Amino acid sequence: MWTRLTITAAICAIGCSDTELDLQLGSCSAMATSYVMCMAPELQVTDIEKRCQQYSVDFEDIKRCSLEITCDDFKACVLEFRQHADEKRRLLRLQDYVEERRDAETDGRYDDADAACNNLRADPDPIPDELSTCDSLPERAHDALKAKIQLLRDLPRSRFGHLSQCATYTRWANRISVQAAHEAKTLCREAEASIDVFELVQEVRQRIAERDYRVPPHCKTVISRLTELNTPWAKKLTPVVVERCYITLGNHVLDQHVTGQCSADTRRILQAAAADPIRVGKPLKKRIRRVEDDCR
Repeated sequence: MWTRLTITAAICAIGCSDTELDLQLGSCSAMATSYVMCMAPELQVTDIEKRCQQYSVDFEDIKRCSLEITCDDFKACVLEFRQHADEKRRLLRLQDYVEERRDAETDGRYDDADAACNNLRADPDPIPDELSTCDSLPERAHDALKAKIQLLRDLPRSRFGHLSQCATYTRWANRISVQAAHEAKTLCREAEASIDVFELVQEVRQRIAERDYRVPPHCKTVISRLTELNTPWAKKLTPVVVERCYITLGNHVLDQHVTGQCSADTRRILQAAAADPIRVGKPLKKRIRRVEDDCR
């Protein structure tokens, strides 16, 4: 095989143009097309072509394999190329990919780790053990990001932190399974709701400290959102919001009631008590009796 290629190259060296010479010796484009068609249909032709152009020395011989007509001949040619390749140079290049993946994964940069894995897969002769490690990257990324979102949900601090992490987490969950994608969507909704709860509780606390006894209108919205979620986490948090908005703050609102009047905040408390007579109505029963005549 190599003898025929050598003779062809020698003939063209005498009487062919530069364009004809390149065609006879094969090209990165033709080689990449054959490689995907015959050996790795899961890869992208453009990615392999780019690698070939970037590492022209390493791919100098394998480009000639594109001259083979059948896939069997192309595969045999590639195997022969591998036997003659510079092993030290190839291993150094592959090691770069491995280290890029390890460093990125350690830092939590899973998209960068995935890119390093794609470079490894595109190599004509990747390291099998490292390919196996790359194949399980989605599961590791999913588990790590899930734990991070759970922590953000349970210890909310910044809305940006939740939203940015959720986008990455959801993308990786989609690569795992339909069930994982559904769980990711629910967890991210919880994480976003946790910010609403956190901000609302802080607002109520500040209003009480400033003696500003007005019920935030979004108390009802946050409670409705938690009710819609209907998850164990949401069910645990709903009583907390009810207590802060309608019991703790509600006591102050009803204590400030002026006989003969019925303020908007007093009506909010009464409406909440009517909608939830056990959690709201019962603790405020005595105070409600004092104001209900004014607000009939």
